[in-house]
Amino acid sequence: MKIGILLADDLRDTLVPRFGGYSPMFQEMLHGNDYDWQVFDVRAGEYPATVGQCDGYFITGSRHGVGDNLPWVAPLLEFIRRLHNARQPLVGICFGHQAVAQALGGKVSPSNKGWGVGLHTWQIHADAPWMRPLPPTINLLCSHQDQIVTLPPIARRLAGSDFCPEALFCIDEHIFCTQGHPEFSADFLCALWDIKRAHEPDLLPPHLWQQIAESKIVANDNALFANWLAAFFSRSHVKNLRT
Repeated sequence: MKIGILLADDLRDTLVPRFGGYSPMFQEMLHGNDYDWQVFDVRAGEYPATVGQCDGYFITGSRHGVGDNLPWVAPLLEFIRRLHNARQPLVGICFGHQAVAQALGGKVSPSNKGWGVGLHTWQIHADAPWMRPLPPTINLLCSHQDQIVTLPPIARRLAGSDFCPEALFCIDEHIFCTQGHPEFSADFLCALWDIKRAHEPDLLPPHLWQQIAESKIVANDNALFANWLAAFFSRSHVKNLRT
């Protein structure tokens, strides 16, 4: 199965020697699934020749927001609409989650609750066929300031919290998106925010810096979410082969 990564950002240069990049993180998260990976840097206008060039796609996170009015965002939103119209399997992560919502009729804006950082717990509100096993809650690492304010009318909320109500959603069985970062390790999240703290020590209140540090000692559900993603792509791929 060929999986395309729509790259909306990459790591700071100082983090690359230790952590590689967003693309290697996704490949490591789903290692063992024998995927053929292809990377498209959407910031540089790189896209597949057709939506069917890959069997499924990821949209990565980004330090940018969908409302930042950057020239590469509008073409990405249009490509998302093309993927949706073709019912091509698509996973959105953090920025990608927000971009999918914005492209398909939802609304995204900076949260009046401030930064969502560290390990967050979301209540599962609805089921999807690929979400097995299905616990009552899921814990994922987060690093975001924007949030989905309104889901697209065609979307179904799967999980959320008081802080982030629209943390996980799907559209039919071909789109699956999360505000969290299942590809992040706690070590990477802490290293990323160490850099931010060195430049902007007052960016977060003390309790949020502490929450980031504690993400190293509290278990996350990355492995569970990776299994969900593999099942999502496998189920979608089989369904597409039958149609």
